[in-house]
Amino acid sequence: MMSLYDQNLEFNEILEEIHGQVVLGKYKFSPAEVLFKVQEDAYEYELLYWKEDKKQKLLELANEALDYRSNKQRFEKLVKVVGEKKIVPFIGAGLSIPCGNPGWRAFFITVVKNSRN
Repeated sequence: MMSLYDQNLEFNEILEEIHGQVVLGKYKFSPAEVLFKVQEDAYEYELLYWKEDKKQKLLELANEALDYRSNKQRFEKLVKVVGEKKIVPFIGAGLSIPCGNPGWRAFFITVVKNSRN
């Protein structure tokens, strides 16, 4: 099982961008790794704070996108029809196979075979 440190590479990289490497003599360390190994609860606190900040920034960005033209009304309509199960999502390549479904080629071959029966 991966440690909390190993699961949060983006956060670790950002800490290094902000603080630079920790230098002790001729040795250099990642600030995230030092924090994680010296005081794991402090690492977890900073990680949660960073995630919440990132979430808030993404929400602000989403709200800006919704405020542009009539995106908010379109989004509300989409949410409504999804809730009413009146929409079929069409998702491009790359999502079907990891979800256990056939890729497009295999799907269409199955559809053609079934339509001939």
